[in-house]
Amino acid sequence: MLIATGKIDRIVPAMESMEAPRTFDAKGNHVVPGFIDVHLQGAGGADILDATPEAIATIARTSARFGVTGFLATTVFRLEGDNRHLSMAADLTGADLGGARLLDVHLEGSFISLKKKGMVRSDCIGLPSARPLSEIQSLAKGTIREGCDADLAIVDDAVNVCATVVGGQIVYEKA
Repeated sequence: MLIATGKIDRIVPAMESMEAPRTFDAKGNHVVPGFIDVHLQGAGGADILDATPEAIATIARTSARFGVTGFLATTVFRLEGDNRHLSMAADLTGADLGGARLLDVHLEGSFISLKKKGMVRSDCIGLPSARPLSEIQSLAKGTIREGCDADLAIVDDAVNVCATVVGGQIVYEKA
């Protein structure tokens, strides 16, 4: 494998002889390009909810140590409360954080099932409606997961404000 300017340039057969200023023996291990973590809430003792550039930089540096080159800041929307973590993450999207690159925000909620909420706090879960969608969109772009019986016209509202709508963890008959 030839690497130029920090990226895989090309892969050549092992038998092909090439001159290189520096070589690395992978000792039989796999060599892969950087990983994209599509669900990262925190790392290195920091959380997206901390809402500080230092916390997000800690997450980026810690993730890079494990081969992550890019990540989605996964977090929640508080129906009644402080959501500055969304705008903080949006502001740092694409910035040099000294590690993995923050690619975008993945919002897990508020439109998810109470029955399948995982670690999401109940006070961060509600039925889809235009008010939180409008506030979410003004803070950051993300994804909306529907997992409850609700009016799915909210999907049209989301599309109208240019949000990316992803169907995940839903009952397939309702998709």
